[in-house]
This record gives sequence, C-alpha cells and structure tokens, in this order.
Amino acid sequence: MLISHYWHLAIEEGVTNQMELVMRGAAERLAPIRMTALTTGLALVPPMLTGEIPGQEIE
Repeated sequence: MLISHYWHLAIEEGVTNQMELVMRGAAERLAPIRMTALTTGLALVPPMLTGEIPGQEIE
C-alpha cells in the first residue's frame, strides 16, 4: 500500500523530489497501516488466552 501511494504521489501529484516523496508518503499512509496491524494483533489475543481446547474461543 505504501509503494502504491508513492506511485500516486509521483505520477498524479507530480512530486519529483525523492526525499519529499518518501517523507510525505510515509506521513500520509503509515498511520492507517499501523492501525490495521494493531487491530489484527489485538484480534488474536482472545484465541491465545482461551486455553488449549480448540474452538473454545467462539463459545
């Protein structure tokens, strides 16, 4: 997702300076990527805490 945003900035918005491209792209896209990863990680906590019985997390 970050690479495609870099392409968007370079082609559609005309950003030519590589340092500006990386800084702007990272600032705009890194927060949503981090939130998605955090949500995925937090969703795995309940299955880890349920014990050793398979399927117990859905009861």
